[in-house]
Amino acid sequence: MTSEPKAPGAPAIYLYRQVDRDDAGRATTEYNYIRINILTQEGRNHANIEIPYLKEQAGINISHIRARVIQPDGTIVPFNGQIYDKTIEKTKRVKTLAKTFSIPDVQVGSIVEYHLNYDFSGKYIFNSYWAISDELFTRLAKFSLKPYSESAVRWIWPAGLHPGTDPPKQSSDSIVRLVAKDVPAFLTEDYMPPENDLKYRLLFIYSDRFIETDPVKYWRSFGKKQHDRLESFVGKRKDLEAAVSQIISLSDSPDTKLRKICDRVQLLRNLSYENTKTEQEQKRDKQKKTQHAADVLKNGYGSGTDLTWLFVGLERAVGFGASGVLVSTRNDYFFNDQRMNSNELYSNVALVKVDSKGVYCDPGTAFAPFGRERSQAQLAEARYTLQLPAGWEYKAVWINHPEVTTESVGNNQWQWVLRQIPEIKPEDQMHPWKGEAGIMFVSLIPPAAPLMVL
Repeated sequence: MTSEPKAPGAPAIYLYRQVDRDDAGRATTEYNYIRINILTQEGRNHANIEIPYLKEQAGINISHIRARVIQPDGTIVPFNGQIYDKTIEKTKRVKTLAKTFSIPDVQVGSIVEYHLNYDFSGKYIFNSYWAISDELFTRLAKFSLKPYSESAVRWIWPAGLHPGTDPPKQSSDSIVRLVAKDVPAFLTEDYMPPENDLKYRLLFIYSDRFIETDPVKYWRSFGKKQHDRLESFVGKRKDLEAAVSQIISLSDSPDTKLRKICDRVQLLRNLSYENTKTEQEQKRDKQKKTQHAADVLKNGYGSGTDLTWLFVGLERAVGFGASGVLVSTRNDYFFNDQRMNSNELYSNVALVKVDSKGVYCDPGTAFAPFGRERSQAQLAEARYTLQLPAGWEYKAVWINHPEVTTESVGNNQWQWVLRQIPEIKPEDQMHPWKGEAGIMFVSLIPPAAPLMVL
């Protein structure tokens, strides 16, 4: 076959895709099977296979890769070539790798087949999802998930489902299944919103005890847990006070103190920018686990998250009001509290109150300038709570608007003050990526709104 009427001009199509995820076993596994029909000379590039995966703390390994090509005359040629490892992206929190290989002798009309397993060390249930849309037209795709039995699970499809696709169903064997047919290719454009916000995707969200359907209660519970973790991490104040005395001078201005502490934290070894080590490698290198902010100073290293929380603790030791802020970056999706998916808040920054003004710092990102987060154009949304009037919180969103400052209102309470801000329209929050560097728009939320972070 050299054409597909439902995808005119397509260089190649997926004849079949299959994803079977098992979160119920001793370790999570995911089986993938792909059949690609090459339709044009350009489509032959799809014989260059790239299988991405995230090398995070949980550890992900790709195994049992098998591939072959079926020629137009029916000849089957197994792939026996070399498989390579490639780093695609490395950031503070995520390192994206890929297994790559090229299947030779692919012709127009050939069918490329390959399958593989994703093997996760331990229980890696917090990132289960199905990518229904992909770069090529999909004639038929089948998905299944065997959920982890000791946690409650729910599933959502933020961008909807392809017309004609029935919602997933959980059968008597507890397996959730979905079948999709004739799914259009997902096309990318310059300056478009995050791909994952537009693709047909199905996300599985696990909960510790039960499925919470009220966003207010969901985020309030999540915020309390994260707050407790932060307070436990930075709790050893005496150790941090001793460290601060060696970093700053009493005669330093508040701004100078802030900068010196930020510079000192960034001198520490940032493990987030190093290759992820196995548990055996960590033991061999005598790499110690970090439980408290003081451990980061003592050991001389920590993850990007650890370094940012250490910075919060050091600023508090000086006497500044410092808060931890969990944020969602716009490279994956826009944060939407109605989805009740805490995985969307996967990065952190520090908010320090200096002379009644709030300063955002991100010392956990290597080479990030003082007072500026990793990229203002990427920080999409953050929520946090300080001492506002009883029951009130506030929400912050990056958009391209003039000026936002803070003012003290007494009794250690402070609130955002908006100056010369025009009326905010929905499209303002939907197109912030077009600006070179947005700012943080903040609006007060009545007591009925959800609590977000720390």
